[in-house]
Amino acid sequence: MNRRRIGQIGAILSIVLYATAMVIPRRLPKEDLDTTNFLKQIFHQILYYGGSLEPAANFILLMSVFASLIYLLGRSKALAVFTICLLLSAAVEFFQKFIPGRVSSLQDLLLNCLGALFAFLLYKIALKANFLK
Repeated sequence: MNRRRIGQIGAILSIVLYATAMVIPRRLPKEDLDTTNFLKQIFHQILYYGGSLEPAANFILLMSVFASLIYLLGRSKALAVFTICLLLSAAVEFFQKFIPGRVSSLQDLLLNCLGALFAFLLYKIALKANFLK
């Protein structure tokens, strides 16, 4: 299998993982968090309601989706990829309204869109600076 095919499979898997993670129901933890375990603390902050890292995760999530879609669809489709990211984020937030354990919020939508915009701008800057060949 060549590198291009492996990259395509990785990009598709990252998009599927994002969409799946955004629509599966979340359960609240049954026991208190073990604050001595740093990794458990971070994952808890991201995965459960009101975590202080949740806004950062929402910002970063669509950046990886943007990069994956650019890889799949090609450089000439950057604006289309940005639009797809915005629509994907809106769709996820809409469907979260109907999934038990999920919360749909305007803040999440805005942070996702800002992350996609940031990725789009970084991509354009990298192109102009000839960082991408």
